[in-house]
Amino acid sequence: MIWKFVKKYLLLILAVASFTLAGIQYFSAPPEQETAELNYSEAVQESVTESLQTAGRELAEVTKIYQDGNELSFTNLNIETEFPFYVFKNRELIYWSDHRYTPDHQSIQGFYDDGLLAQKNHIHLVRKQDFFHNQDKIELVSLIPVFIEYEHENDYLKSHFNNKLFKASPLSIKNTASSKAHLNIHDQKDRFLFSVEPPRYERLYSSNLSDKALGFLVLGFLLLGLCLLTRIRSVFHKHGFEYSLALIIIYVVVVRWFMLANSIPYSLYEIDLFNPKYFAVNAFTPSLGDLIVNTLCFTLIALFIAYRFHKSALYRNIIKSGIHGRSVISVITILLSTAVTYCCHKALIYLYEKSNYMLDFSVSTSFDNIKLGVLAFYVFLAILFFLSQHLLIGIFLRLNNRHKSGLAHWVYGAILSAIILLFVGETSWVLLIGAFYFLISYWFKFPLYLYTLKYRTSIFFFLGAFVFTLISMQVLHHENRRKAAFDKLNFGKQFLAENDALGEGLLGKVILSIKSDSAIQNAIQRPTLAREAVSSLVKENHLELYFDKYDTEVYSFKPLGEQLGFEENLPSLQELENQYKKPNYQTTNANIFFIDETGEKFIKQYVVFIPLERGGTVVLDMKQRNANKKSVYPELLMEKKLSQSPEIKPFSYAIYDDKNELIYSGGKYNYHKYGLTDYLKNDQLFSDGIQFNGFNHLGVTNDTGRKIIVSTNDHLWKSLLSDFSFLYLVLVSVIFVVILFYAFSFGLRKLKMNFSTKIQVYLNAAFLLPFMLLLFVTIGIIRSTLLNIQEGFYFENTQNISSTFRIHLQNLKEGRYSEAFFEQEINKLAQDTRSDINYFNEEGKLVYSSRPLIYEYNLLSKCINPGAYRAIVEENENEILLSEKLGDLEYRAAYMTIKDSQNERLGIIGVPFFNSSTALESQLKEVFTTILSICIALFLALLVLSYYASGQLTNPLKMVAQKIKRISLNEVNEPIHWEADDEIGVLTGSYNQMLKKLEESKDALSQSEKQTAWREMARQVAHEIKNPLTPMKLSIQQLQRTLPTLEDTTRGRIERSLNSLTEQIDNISEIANSFSEFAKMPVPRSEVFELGTVVQRTAYLYAQDNGLDINIDIKDQGLMVRSDHQLINRVVTNLIINGIQSVPEDRKPQIEVKVYGHHKDKFAIIEVKDNGSGIPEENRKKVFMPNFSTKIGGSGLGLAMAKRGVEHSGGNIWFETDENKGTTFYVDLPLVRKA
Repeated sequence: MIWKFVKKYLLLILAVASFTLAGIQYFSAPPEQETAELNYSEAVQESVTESLQTAGRELAEVTKIYQDGNELSFTNLNIETEFPFYVFKNRELIYWSDHRYTPDHQSIQGFYDDGLLAQKNHIHLVRKQDFFHNQDKIELVSLIPVFIEYEHENDYLKSHFNNKLFKASPLSIKNTASSKAHLNIHDQKDRFLFSVEPPRYERLYSSNLSDKALGFLVLGFLLLGLCLLTRIRSVFHKHGFEYSLALIIIYVVVVRWFMLANSIPYSLYEIDLFNPKYFAVNAFTPSLGDLIVNTLCFTLIALFIAYRFHKSALYRNIIKSGIHGRSVISVITILLSTAVTYCCHKALIYLYEKSNYMLDFSVSTSFDNIKLGVLAFYVFLAILFFLSQHLLIGIFLRLNNRHKSGLAHWVYGAILSAIILLFVGETSWVLLIGAFYFLISYWFKFPLYLYTLKYRTSIFFFLGAFVFTLISMQVLHHENRRKAAFDKLNFGKQFLAENDALGEGLLGKVILSIKSDSAIQNAIQRPTLAREAVSSLVKENHLELYFDKYDTEVYSFKPLGEQLGFEENLPSLQELENQYKKPNYQTTNANIFFIDETGEKFIKQYVVFIPLERGGTVVLDMKQRNANKKSVYPELLMEKKLSQSPEIKPFSYAIYDDKNELIYSGGKYNYHKYGLTDYLKNDQLFSDGIQFNGFNHLGVTNDTGRKIIVSTNDHLWKSLLSDFSFLYLVLVSVIFVVILFYAFSFGLRKLKMNFSTKIQVYLNAAFLLPFMLLLFVTIGIIRSTLLNIQEGFYFENTQNISSTFRIHLQNLKEGRYSEAFFEQEINKLAQDTRSDINYFNEEGKLVYSSRPLIYEYNLLSKCINPGAYRAIVEENENEILLSEKLGDLEYRAAYMTIKDSQNERLGIIGVPFFNSSTALESQLKEVFTTILSICIALFLALLVLSYYASGQLTNPLKMVAQKIKRISLNEVNEPIHWEADDEIGVLTGSYNQMLKKLEESKDALSQSEKQTAWREMARQVAHEIKNPLTPMKLSIQQLQRTLPTLEDTTRGRIERSLNSLTEQIDNISEIANSFSEFAKMPVPRSEVFELGTVVQRTAYLYAQDNGLDINIDIKDQGLMVRSDHQLINRVVTNLIINGIQSVPEDRKPQIEVKVYGHHKDKFAIIEVKDNGSGIPEENRKKVFMPNFSTKIGGSGLGLAMAKRGVEHSGGNIWFETDENKGTTFYVDLPLVRKA
């Protein structure tokens, strides 16, 4: 008994045990805060120990390369490692595996084994090994990233801790020991490394349980869930739907509370999907991952309700309700359906408003964890929408069997829903789409076909996916327009601003830094190229990247105001002061002057006068460029608040003064040719915007009356089409996955698909699957082609830069250029080619960069990419294109060797292409979205086509099926007339042939029944006739014996009468015997014999009769058949006798008997021909019927018996007749192969 109880409730017992152990662990643990800190530090300690061990193994592998005597090179040391490592030889760096960061020897020389290194905004754990090799001291250093800090954070560069060491980012780490021992992290030898300050989460986002207690709780909930799954069916049958649903809801709520209270899974592993800082709405939805889980929970509950609701007591009560109750419930279902559509619509809007997550495929084709998570939320929400609508439509359908009443209730419900929505201020047309989806599904009774998987089932699925995708498109359309308007508004305000307040603040810092720069002071005193040197120093060392949107001209003057430089038309200091130092240009900074006079060449202008501390003046003339002119330098070096968002770059714009005169324009749109002056008085331009000439235009104005119109290409519908295609494809793929899952779970035989459904599924699958394959193959080919084109372009661009660079470098080495002038020329080359130029020497160390800030900000080290060094220096390649990564930005960089006229290597030039990934993605996105949109349009057309195709294919089958149902043995069956010579024609032909054979079978059956009846009748007739014949004949014989006593005359007359009676009695007896023989006719024997001999012997019996002419012609000898030779003998005899008897008295009988073979059909044929009077038309169908005879005294059984015997032998008997000319009978028998 106990064992049965344990076996039955094993999972529940194990779950209770797990919860008990979790409780024991919880109450025996330290206080909550200390427990959380201890758990956190233990996890960090474990990760640090594991990482140090990994680094040690990697350094041991490098050491082995040395010990094996291999030559030290980048090629030999090119091994795959988890952490970057560096090799110092006699304190000099000779190898680096990662060019993004390289430590200097001074920073690591104090380490003897493990330690913490903080340098250049980077914090690393150091694993170091020292040894001597050929009297050289070799130091191997492996760096484990701990923390990376960026001075300027943006979308690409984000300061972060190493998530492999910290499951959640700490508040800080320190190189001093903490007073709390458990917060100190040590190496494997228990030496102190650093102390950690754990993150301070709110209770909602943290777990104060120990790992063991948390593990036991998770195990307990899993076991409890398994127990619920295994017992839910029995619980449902025993306690009903409501009880089962309550159990499921309670379990889901408790599990979700447990996950939220302990921040699971984020507290176990820090992933962006469950990170509260990216999407925090409320306590129940602290992250995008939690939103997905919540939606999944609702979906699972909805699935259970949809699957089992029809067995609930509530459903039965609804069905049993009266007429008024049905009406009220019907209207309520409409209201609930509208509420479901409204909630799903709001959920998608909520996703946009509370986060930066987007469903837009047209924005980016990349798929990271966040994008996949958003798609998962979209799919679960779509399933929830479909199941909810299915349940409500099913109830409505059950209550409204007649379309008339259902339509009336739908109208009432729709009107009431519209009134409620208008009351709450919701007027979106998407809710109308949801209402019509409800009506269409009800009208065609789609919910009835959900579990049978018929043709309408697939239509129900695809229609639901289509409607939900339309709902999503409305959200995308609304949010994209709102975002576009917001971006245009910000863009317009930026240009209408009277001055650049942020820029002025930064210029104040620039003035202070330039004023105290001794290098600039020394450059002014140079005898040659002083202006170029000052300009280079100012632009490279002082101007922030924020000013990259300005074209800056640097003028330098000596203490007495003398202009540095010998170019013509250079303004003097006095001219600049007279032109710009005016009260109306003055800003809050006395040295900065703002000229807000937009013209055809520039938008805004700043002129900055900077007096130097030791005499001299530097003047900066800064003119804001076209906003759409891309900066040479990437925005990854700017603060996010200083950089333009990517969405505003393609804007076209036009600036108008207070008199509505066009004073400046930029971008693709031609404002001069297609002017918008007439619209400047239209309020809609400044509120919602207008569409004109293929562009969307929005106006922005300021207090001075100046206006700006910002315009973008009207590609919104194109992007919406591509987004619709992608999202609909996602849902269609989910539908096919569901069908396949059902097929493999329950077996293909249980898929109750009718023929039309199979046709549609096969057609759709035959299109969709190859399309998916073709799409990915095409994208792969196009991507490869674009990469090759891009690679060629990059190499060509780098080659052109390298050629020009080599000339300048030669001039520098030969003394024709000073270093300052060389740098000025290279900066000009970089500006003209819109590229960044980096020059490395043969040791792979940076010599010059057109944009040195990327190295000064420590984003990259001054060492070349080791892959480039290995290929160009060691493998003597001329060029190489490598993929590199800086923060989250992936880009490509081309490296090319520079050689002098003697073909000696001068160095290596590197050109990074920071927009390579963006350009490639943009091209791929254009191709992908175009193909996707076309194919989805074709797929939707195929859905319609498959409907008609299935109808065209199944209608003939339905017609044949109806004909088959109407087949009757008692009535005439009509054949099917089909003109086309196709498979249906073959089917109808077979059907018609079947009808023909059926008619023959009916005739044969009729004949068989008649013959059976005749045999029975013959037996009875023979019996009844024979019984009186014998005594009659005996009586006549007795009379004949008494005749001698009579007179001769009397005796003669009586004897003649008695003889006549005896003869007639013999005839009647013969007829009775014939009937008896017919009734008792035995089954013919099966024997093999030579047909010609049997026929010839039978015919010869009549050849001696002079009263007839008989001709016997045995054409083929040796025709072996399988039959009864006695039967054949009787048949031939019967046919000859019938032929003789059919000849009129005025003719001499002529009988022809032939035997020949038809070898093609493998038959032997007997032919008996007479010259009789033929068979009349009315008697031809009766020839082989029993009891039919045209002879006086004939029994009419001869031919019937002959037919039965021949057919039993597998042959046939038939005749051809011509009245007054004769009849020919044919008998064919199958040939037997000779042994």
